[in-house]
Amino acid sequence: MSKYIIAILLSLLVHTVGVAQDLQRLEEDLRQTYITDTKALTKKAHKIYTIDPLNEIATWYLTYSYLYIGQKDSLDALYARLIRVDTNSPAPYIMRAKYQYIEANYSTGDTQMIYELQKAIRLDSNNYEANRLLGEAYYRSFNKKQVIDYARQSRFYLIRATRLEKHTIEYYKYLIIQLSTLLGDDETVKYYNEVTIATDIDSMGIPKSNKYYFPYQYVVSLKNDWTTDSTYDVLNMIDGVKFTLEWYSAQLCALEEPLLYRYKDTIAYRFTWLRTFHHPIAIRIENYHNTYGLYWKVASGAGGYEPGSIIIDRKRELTKEEWLRFTHLINSCNFWDMPYKNQRMGTDGAEWIMEGIEQGNYHVAERWSPEKSAYKECCLYLLKLTGMKISKADIY
Repeated sequence: MSKYIIAILLSLLVHTVGVAQDLQRLEEDLRQTYITDTKALTKKAHKIYTIDPLNEIATWYLTYSYLYIGQKDSLDALYARLIRVDTNSPAPYIMRAKYQYIEANYSTGDTQMIYELQKAIRLDSNNYEANRLLGEAYYRSFNKKQVIDYARQSRFYLIRATRLEKHTIEYYKYLIIQLSTLLGDDETVKYYNEVTIATDIDSMGIPKSNKYYFPYQYVVSLKNDWTTDSTYDVLNMIDGVKFTLEWYSAQLCALEEPLLYRYKDTIAYRFTWLRTFHHPIAIRIENYHNTYGLYWKVASGAGGYEPGSIIIDRKRELTKEEWLRFTHLINSCNFWDMPYKNQRMGTDGAEWIMEGIEQGNYHVAERWSPEKSAYKECCLYLLKLTGMKISKADIY
C-alpha cells in the first residue's frame, strides 16, 4: 500500500473520529436542555441533524417538547422532513410510533402506532424493532378490546421479532404462549415452553453479547391462570421485569462479572449491592473442589445511575472456617426457599441481590434496603470478608 493511500485513510479516520466526537458533544448539550425550552431544543437539534439527519436522540427530544406545548403542526412538519431525508428508511415511522404514540393512554394511541409501524414494515419487513413494536401494539389492542384478530397479528409479529433477535425469546415467549393458548395452538405452546437459547460467553464466563445476567424464569411472576385469562396483561408484567433486568445486567456487565447460572463444577454465590448514590459493588464467594476464594469489584459510577468502569478488582483465598461461616448464614436465611422479591419497595435506597449456584441448581433473591435480618447479615458478612471500609451511614 502506497504512502499516499495510507495518508488518505488516516485522514478519513481522523475526520470520522472528529465527527463522532462533535455529535456526542451536541447530543450531550441537548440532554442538558429543559424539555420546555422548545426554541433552544429546536436550534440544538438542527445542528445534530446536519451531522446525522435521522438522529434518534434529537427526534426524541423534539417530539416530547412539541407534545408538551401542544404544537401538532410542528410535529407533523418534523416527521415529514425526516421521511424526505430517506424515503426508503423505516426509521422515521418507527420513531414516530415510539415517541409520539407509544405513551398514549387511550385506544387511539395504539391504533396510530400500528398505522405508522405498518408503513415501516412495508419498507423493511425484517426490521426487528418494527416487528417488536407492532407485536406489542397489537397485543395491547387485543388486551383492551378482545378482538381475536389482534391476537393473531400480535403473535405473528412477535414470533418474527424473536426469529430476528433470538435472545428476545426469553421474555416474548410468555406473550406468545398466552396468545397461542387462547388461539388453541398447542404445538406452538409446547415449542415455546421448551425452547432455550444458549448464551455465548468467553473463557472467564462473561457474556459476549447483550444478555441478561439472571434467567428470566427465575424472576418473572405471573398469576396461575395467565395463559387462559385473555384480559391479563402479560406484556405489562414482563416489561417491568425487563426494565429491572436490564438495569442489573448493565451494572454486572460494567463490573465484568461472569454469568453465575452457567457455573458447572463450582459452588458459588454473588452479592450485588446497588446503592442509588454509591459505587456498584459485586462480591463473589466460590468453592471449587474445597478450594475457597473471594472476588470483589467496585465500579466508578452509582448503582442507581450509570455504572461507570472498574476501579477495584481484587481477590483472596478463604479459609474453610470462613466458608463454613458463610454457608451457615446462607442456610439461616433459608435462601433457597426465599421468593425472588418481597413487597417492600421504595426509591433512593439500595438493591441487595444474592445469587447462588450449587450442583446445577440456581436461585436469586433481591431485597430493597433490607431491615435487620438473616439475609442482611449474610450479605454484610461477604462485605466484611473483603476488608472494605464502608461507613454506617453508607449502608442502606
